Amino acid sequence: MKTLNFGLHHKPRSSSSIIHGIASQRSGLVASLQLQRAINSFFIKQLQLSRHKDVETTNSGAVNDLDVDNTEQRYLLSGCSDGSIAVHDLQQLYEDEHNSGALDTLTYKLVCTVSAGNRNAHKRSIETVQWYPLDTGIFTSSGTDRILKIWDANRLQTAEEYSFSGIVHCHHMSPVATKHNLVAVGTDSSVVKLVDPRAGSATHCLRGHREGAVRAVRWSNKNEFILATGGWIKRVCLIWSYLKEKSYLRKLLLKVNPFMMFFDD
Repeated sequence: MKTLNFGLHHKPRSSSSIIHGIASQRSGLVASLQLQRAINSFFIKQLQLSRHKDVETTNSGAVNDLDVDNTEQRYLLSGCSDGSIAVHDLQQLYEDEHNSGALDTLTYKLVCTVSAGNRNAHKRSIETVQWYPLDTGIFTSSGTDRILKIWDANRLQTAEEYSFSGIVHCHHMSPVATKHNLVAVGTDSSVVKLVDPRAGSATHCLRGHREGAVRAVRWSNKNEFILATGGWIKRVCLIWSYLKEKSYLRKLLLKVNPFMMFFDD
């Protein structure tokens, strides 16, 4: 197998290099996965800040997590280090005369916020936010105050709260589930919790990580019963089946600590 190099320092040749890579893959000289990774790496390195579009500021703390809704791909949800939450409309742009003096700059409109200090807000830093996959009327948030919140997006009020014994580092709902509404939660504990909002409690505990916090959880984009979890200690990633909760299906050793996982299997 040959090694791909798309000439990242030679932009005029980039398109032809990608076409050459595709031709090599079709000829069997390059593996499909290698080509996919090379193309992804190429485009990621081309990313840069837009000079013509900006986001309306909220005067909050640092943004720790972002999520765009699956249903309309329109609303950007953000969770901040001061416990505040903001929603921006990615289809509403307006001219901002005060945008650092930049010309021809359009700004995405701020739709609503839950300010720090609001009685419904998190008391500490938010680590994860996520829209309910099937409805923009619901979103979730969790953080260092050890609480997972389920929100009524229309009223900007907490509908449900779940408390844990340690910091909630991450949570995730399946984007394709039709037979369950489980929220996977990773905390300071090595035990992964599955919260069922319909039952109003954590209904399952997945015990496989030996020690340390669970820093990443991600449901499969294709199979609603498959879950991946990443532990901080020994860089271990476990693959679970919700239908076989007694033990994990597969154990993977990672080269880097799993702060975030993108799962597509």
